[in-house]
Amino acid sequence: LNDLREQAKLQVSPKGPDQKPNFIVKKIVEGKGLTILPRTDQGDIWFDLEGVQDTVLGSQLEYLIGACYQNESDGESIYKAWWAHTPLEEKKAFEQWVEWVEERRRQYPGLRIYHYGNYEKSAIRRLSQQHSTKEMIVDQWLRSELLVDLLPVVTGAIVLGEDSYSLKKVEKLYMDHRDADVKTAGDSVVAYRNWAASGEPNIPGQAPEASPQLQTIEDYNREDCESTVLLHQWLVNLKKEQGLPE
Repeated sequence: LNDLREQAKLQVSPKGPDQKPNFIVKKIVEGKGLTILPRTDQGDIWFDLEGVQDTVLGSQLEYLIGACYQNESDGESIYKAWWAHTPLEEKKAFEQWVEWVEERRRQYPGLRIYHYGNYEKSAIRRLSQQHSTKEMIVDQWLRSELLVDLLPVVTGAIVLGEDSYSLKKVEKLYMDHRDADVKTAGDSVVAYRNWAASGEPNIPGQAPEASPQLQTIEDYNREDCESTVLLHQWLVNLKKEQGLPE
C-alpha cells in the first residue's frame, strides 16, 4: 500500500526538464530488487518472443524468437531472429535457438539469458514439452536459473511514477522514443494476422524483407530486445550507485 501511495505521488509530481518519469529507489533488502541481479558476463543474452493464438484450435504459435548479444570487439548489441509460420517451423526455430544458446554457453559458461516478464520463461517450457524436444536442456536452464526475469528486479528496486511497470513505461527512464511502426505486442499480433491473410506464400524460414509487414514486426521485436539490454545496463549502473557489489 505504501508503494502504491508513493507511486501515485510520483505520477502527479511535475517531471524534470527531460520529461523522464519520477522514481525513487527502494530500501535495499537482501533477496529482492537489485540484490538478485546476477553478475554481468560478456556472453549475456537478452531475448523476446512474439506469439499469436489460433482462435480455432486454441493453440499458440511463437512466430518470432529474437535475441540480442554483444559484439566481442566493441560491445555493441547484435540482433538475431528465428522466424516460424507453422508448428513444424516453430519446433525447428526453437531447436535452432536452443542450440545457438548452448553453443554460446560453451564459449561463455557464465552467461545469463535476460527477459522482461514471465511470458518468455513459460513459453520456453511449453515449447519444449509441446514439441518433445530439448526438454532436458530447458529443464537444466530453469533449475540453474539461467533465465533472469528483470521485471521483479525493477519492481523490487524502484517505485516508478507511471501507471504500470510494463517495459514500454519503464524504458522511459533510459530511452527517448521508439522508431518502429509497430509499438505494442497487440500491434505485432495484428500485423502478423494481416500478413497471414495477405496471401503471401508461406516460405519456410522466410526472411522479413520479403514482406514489409514482417519487417515491421521484426523491427518491433528488435527494439524490445534492445530495450531489455538498456534496462539491464541501467539496473547494473543503479546497483553500483547504491554501493552494492557487482
